[in-house]
Amino acid sequence: MKKFIAYIVLFLSVLFSTPPAFAQHRQVIVFSGSTSLGNGKAAMERGELEKAINYYNSALRVGLSPLEYYTAYNDLCVAYYLNEEFSTALKSCNRAIKTISNKWIAYNNRGNIHLAAGRYLLAIDDYKKGLEMKKSSEVLKTNLEIAKNRQAHISQDSLETTGPNKNNHNIKNKGFSVFTMGSK
Repeated sequence: MKKFIAYIVLFLSVLFSTPPAFAQHRQVIVFSGSTSLGNGKAAMERGELEKAINYYNSALRVGLSPLEYYTAYNDLCVAYYLNEEFSTALKSCNRAIKTISNKWIAYNNRGNIHLAAGRYLLAIDDYKKGLEMKKSSEVLKTNLEIAKNRQAHISQDSLETTGPNKNNHNIKNKGFSVFTMGSK
């Protein structure tokens, strides 16, 4: 009986061990939030905004790490902005910031939305918050300069006009704002 048990133990140990001679190559493909995030980024790079938005929203429906949630919302912010869905873009930036508040990229992107909407002081605040986190960011420095220049033009124009609601569509912009994707 002891000999029989020894053979069973030996058989089971061979059966459940995976030495290189017995190992089989297996490839497992897991579709996860990370896959959807990657597909969303690729769609953005191809200019397929609707597809990108769908991928990012799909990623948000599965379990993600906080960094992946942040990335999905931040990239949705950019996609919605480029798709001219500005209020949804702003909500996505806010969700990214709420998820992880110490990442500069979402502050930059939210600042760009404020800048485009003519809310220069809010844009300036967001760019400054971003610079507190990433002092060396040339993107933030450039966008802050743009926002300050636009605010200065508005302030100068309001001194020269009598009406408080004068729309100045002739502002000469020095450069343009830059959006950033990902989670750096």
